[in-house]
Amino acid sequence: MRKSEFDLQPSLIAHEGTQVRINFDVEEVEKEYPSMGGEETIKRKIWEAYVVRLDAPLTRSRIVDAIVTAGYPNDVMQAVQNNYLANPEDEDAKAEMDDMQAWRVKAKLVADEVMSAVSAE
Repeated sequence: MRKSEFDLQPSLIAHEGTQVRINFDVEEVEKEYPSMGGEETIKRKIWEAYVVRLDAPLTRSRIVDAIVTAGYPNDVMQAVQNNYLANPEDEDAKAEMDDMQAWRVKAKLVADEVMSAVSAE
């Protein structure tokens, strides 16, 4: 999953009509962009974040599902699982499985954070 770029630091939750945008793993970075003439580069600070959008109202399980699916669509998740099941000793398959499991844990943590923020609104 690729991070989105923002000119201003995004909040965890942004309401967009009937949808809610969740921004997580927000980080400030400095990037180089080509100048108008294209001969030089311009350094600029921006914010990057993973983004998922859901229809309101939010539930923890829907947030977890949206984040997990954004990082690992069903076909990719199935391939990771099958590669691991076919040969659990394979280092690449094990690394893929560990990465996927870490993403699932992250999704649950983000969902908990979002639900806390929603209840505070």
